[in-house]
Amino acid sequence: MRDMIRTVMHTMTRKPDMSQTEVKAITVRLPLDDYRRLKDYACVRDVSLNAVVTEAIDEYGRKIERREILRQLEDFHKELRASGRPGGNSVELLREMRKERTDAKTGPGDRSTGGAKP
Repeated sequence: MRDMIRTVMHTMTRKPDMSQTEVKAITVRLPLDDYRRLKDYACVRDVSLNAVVTEAIDEYGRKIERREILRQLEDFHKELRASGRPGGNSVELLREMRKERTDAKTGPGDRSTGGAKP
């Protein structure tokens, strides 16, 4: 579950890096109005039309990835509910993650309030 959350966060913050990517030239046919809209947008932003199209394709790719991750999360929740196992509550998951992080820093049972370890 945590890996899935990390994947979602990475997907949402990723930026394309053309310097490390092999590129392929393609021909795309667009309605003239769409072409003008993209060209005007590129001009206003002072970037190439290629940069605008590359950004749009990357954004669409992230959208597809998010949909797949959300579908996987939905499937996971269905399985969890069907199994009757605890953990379907995101609040409880966050508490568990915080407890694990605190335990890793201070040791099990030790809280900043001076609580004794069990």
